[in-house]
Amino acid sequence: MFEKEKAIPIIKTPLFISLVLILCIIFSTPQSSHSKSREGYRKDIELKGISYSRESFLNELIAGNIDIVKKFIKAGIDVNSKNKDGESALMIALAKPSVPI
Repeated sequence: MFEKEKAIPIIKTPLFISLVLILCIIFSTPQSSHSKSREGYRKDIELKGISYSRESFLNELIAGNIDIVKKFIKAGIDVNSKNKDGESALMIALAKPSVPI
């Protein structure tokens, strides 16, 4: 009376194949720019003509260039660095009301 339909294995269905392709695309894409390496932030600093050094870090902090200061921190600069007068980055930032802490 009734004919049995042949069962199609799930791995041969168009939906399954599409899902596998989508997962392959998602996991093969490069990491987003939000997860930049320390070296990447260091290169960003140097591309702006600023040397990656303790002195440059403190000078940018004094100048109020917060975006650059953040890149120095993300690049791994020692935030406890001191200038020739023995002032740390935190001491300099506290002395400048224009620098957000």
